[in-house]
Amino acid sequence: MKRRKNRLLTRKKSKSKTSKPKKDTPASVKTETSKKPKSASKSKDSSKKSENGKKSENGKKEKSSSTPKAKSEAMIKADEAKKEAVNLKRKADRLHKKCVDEIAKMTEENLPRKPKKGGVAKCNVTVPAGKSAGDTITMSNPHIPGQRLKVSIPKNKIAGDKFPVKVPLPTVQKSGKVENKFTKECIDALDKYSSIYDEYCQAEAKYRSLAPKKKNLEPYKVGVERLKKYDKMITTFPKNLEIPIEPTFLRLLVRRRRQNQNKRVKKEGLEAASIASVATPVKKKKPNVLKLLVPQASDKFPTVTYNEADFKLTVPAN
Repeated sequence: MKRRKNRLLTRKKSKSKTSKPKKDTPASVKTETSKKPKSASKSKDSSKKSENGKKSENGKKEKSSSTPKAKSEAMIKADEAKKEAVNLKRKADRLHKKCVDEIAKMTEENLPRKPKKGGVAKCNVTVPAGKSAGDTITMSNPHIPGQRLKVSIPKNKIAGDKFPVKVPLPTVQKSGKVENKFTKECIDALDKYSSIYDEYCQAEAKYRSLAPKKKNLEPYKVGVERLKKYDKMITTFPKNLEIPIEPTFLRLLVRRRRQNQNKRVKKEGLEAASIASVATPVKKKKPNVLKLLVPQASDKFPTVTYNEADFKLTVPAN
């Protein structure tokens, strides 16, 4: 019986312990309180970092905004000069191609070629008496009067036999003055190409002067590069011309065309001025007329009015 009572008492004690609510221990309180400041400190740190980040970004922007402005102006000018040079180079290339096409259209009348050799013709020669195979004889060329040729008699030929011989034909020679005559279209194309190429040289020199030093571009010598404008074009002319084409001749053609054009413009201006002067005639001033009364052989004379101004002495100024 005692054992049963002891068992019941232990069970009741255990139930009472489990049913009572547990109080918060100081350790748990400490942990909760310690956790709260950590989160707050984290938020404060993050806010400080964000503020510092914003300040640093603003500082960087201010620094970057101060320096690129000066650089951007120089770079913009260099880019504009480069674009202008590239566009002019493309135009010059197109006009160069047009000049080459006009050169190809010109015939032998415009660009006379070297006289062609006459070639060779065959003729028969008879072996004279007293001559045999291996001997050399002289003969006259029937196509070129006065020309004498030496011929050796072939084997198995005797006096009276005939054998073929090749003789040269005369060269074709042109009569009259020989000169290169360019067409008007070709000269106009050369003039346009020359002016555009000169503008390209100026633009390229400007770009190289404005380009940054990092690119290490050599200075562009305008005077030297202008002389090279016809170097490629000369190679397109026929090689068998009687008078070869040189760059100086092409420059002369362009110079003459511009001189003639300026003369034409001046002449038109003078004609327009003369037409304008005819349209608005200038009024002529009437000359001052002095009447002189000559006395006649008679006893009656007309009365003359006295004018004091006519008798005033005029002293010359020293």
